[in-house]
Amino acid sequence: MFKKLYGSKIFAIALTADDEYLEYNLKLRDSEKDIDREARLNKAMDEIKMIEKLKKEGLINKIVEINWDNRDELAELITNEVEQELRLPAEKEYKIKLK
Repeated sequence: MFKKLYGSKIFAIALTADDEYLEYNLKLRDSEKDIDREARLNKAMDEIKMIEKLKKEGLINKIVEINWDNRDELAELITNEVEQELRLPAEKEYKIKLK
């Protein structure tokens, strides 16, 4: 895990969603049988528990739950979280050179 290797140099954000939101989106796909969809939903709930555990261990900095209210602004929400962590003013544009 990157957080173990790089410690405070990494800011890890995990995305989660509640079971109702996940189930609705899986049903929209209409590509699986009910039993397969239920298995995927159960696996997702297990993964969310693991994410919460990693957060408690300090390996994830922030958990953002996707929901009906924020789904359309997700990119902005994540950008704001990173800006807050870096303590950058949100109104400025920053250019980063990759080496």
